[in-house]
Parts: sequence; structure tokens; C-alpha cells
Amino acid sequence: MAEGEGGGGGMSDAVFIVLIIIFLMVSWFLSGAAKNADVKGIFLSPPPPLGVGETIGLPGVADPYDTGNREETAAITDEIGVVKRELQNVSGMPVSSYAGKIEIVSQWNGPQSSPVDEYVLIRAKQSNTERITISDWSLMSAVNKRTAYIKEGAEVYEPSGSSDTGPIILSPGDEAVIATKRSPIGISFRLNTCSGYLDQFQDYVPQLPHHCAYPDTEVRTSATSVMNDNACISFLETMNVCRMETSPPPNLSEQCRSFITSRLTYQGCVGAHRADAGFKEREWRIYLGYSEELWRDKREVIVLLDSSGKVVDSFSY
Repeated sequence: MAEGEGGGGGMSDAVFIVLIIIFLMVSWFLSGAAKNADVKGIFLSPPPPLGVGETIGLPGVADPYDTGNREETAAITDEIGVVKRELQNVSGMPVSSYAGKIEIVSQWNGPQSSPVDEYVLIRAKQSNTERITISDWSLMSAVNKRTAYIKEGAEVYEPSGSSDTGPIILSPGDEAVIATKRSPIGISFRLNTCSGYLDQFQDYVPQLPHHCAYPDTEVRTSATSVMNDNACISFLETMNVCRMETSPPPNLSEQCRSFITSRLTYQGCVGAHRADAGFKEREWRIYLGYSEELWRDKREVIVLLDSSGKVVDSFSY
């Protein structure tokens, strides 16, 4: 009986302590201390008076008392203010008659601070009723006022160096990738169904589409004796589309090897398909020729201006 009574007394003490804790917590909340408490972190131990109230900062939440965070926040706020102000300035500039017909679709800086991957994509709206010349237009940073001009380009690129250049004209639905860097081939150009051959030895951002005919299809549609060469056809079926083979296997016939090195190239493709319907594609690659980036990675306003300096469209990010 004595042991039983001792055990009961211990339980009563525990209940009494719990009640005291509950009473103190209720008193703390009712006193308004909870409302005024600094709860910017998660409590590691109960708040006073039950504990020391240590906290751990919430992940991803800047501490307003941290000097570095305050400076960074202030800098970002200033830059956002500049962007807002420049957007207002742009809205007050003269508007081009081409506004609503040509639009800036997107902008890409790439993973590093380099002009190699930087470009702006513009598009002539499908609802247009006219072809629009964009040579002598320009792209301008409303923030730092840097301006780059669009020059001429070639409707069909000729590797021989005889490419005829002229004004760049966008028909309804046409697009233009306007890259900051210098052109890998020296000029701006319209894509065609053979352009995929060009990126075999040079880099293009974004990658060129590969719309060339398959090698075995090329030989079957050409009036050549190679179309009856089974060994040649078998090898052509293993070749990749829009890829030149510089060293065909020596066991192939001379006619087959000649077909591969002359026809399955960019120049051979253009010669065979220049007159095809749909040969010219609806995308231009335009190069501004700079060796450094033009556009800020963040908080930028890019403005497309016509040849008179009037606003066609703007793009902010």
C-alpha cells in the first residue's frame, strides 16, 4: 500500500507541473507578449519565460538586419526602379507604323556572360498583309542606351563567296534570330532546307534545323547509276542527315564515293534543291558582329526601333 501511495504522489506532481506550464503559456499569450515577439525564425527552444527562445532563420528568407542583404535588396530595388522609369520613357517615344506587325518574342543570354549565346528573337505576325524590310532597324537597351543596327543579308548563302546580299525582308509568319556575335560564315542569311550541313563544323545558337533529304533518298531521286549500286545504298542508309562524309570507305565504288563527296554537302544540296518549292525557310539568322554582350542578364528593357528611330516593340525581363 505504501508503494502504491508513493506512485500516486509522483503522478500528482507531474500533473501539477504540466498545469503550471500551461498556465504560464496562457498568461504569456494573454499579456500580448506573443503578438510582439520576434518570430522571424523557428524556435529551437520555448520562448521566455519557459526557455531562452533561440531561433534558426527560415531558409530562403533574408534577414532584414543583415547589412549585406540590405545592400543587395537596395541595389535590386534601384535597378527595378530604373527599368520602370525606362519603360515609361519608351511608352512616351514616337510609335512606328510597324508596331503590332513585328514583335520581340524572346531574349536569351545563355549560361555565361558571353556574346556567343546571346540573341533576340523577333517575328512578323501572321496577320500582316505586307512584307516588311527590317534592314537599318536597330535594337537598343533602354537601360544603358547601347544600340546595334541590323544590316543586309543573303537570301541564299553560297559557300563559294558569291552570295548576293540585300535588304532583309520578313513576310508574314517569318522569324529572325538576331545574334550578338559575329556570323560563323561572315554574313547574315535566310535558312534553307540544306542549312543543316553548316553546323557540322561550326556552332550555331540556337542549333540549325536539319531538314535535308536523307542520303539514300537523295540517291534514289537523282538520275545516276549509283541508284542501282546496292552496296552504296546500304552505306547511305547508315549516314546521318545533313552530315558530310569526308572519307567514304575505300571499298565503295568510285561512282558512289564521288556522289557522297559532291552531292551530300551543303553546296551539292543547294545545287540540287534550289528550285524546289519550300527550299527557302521562314527563318533568318542575323548577326550584329559584336565581341561582347549587348544586353544585361537581368532587369533589362530591349527596344526594337524602325529606320526612323520609332518604337516597333519592346521587351523587358
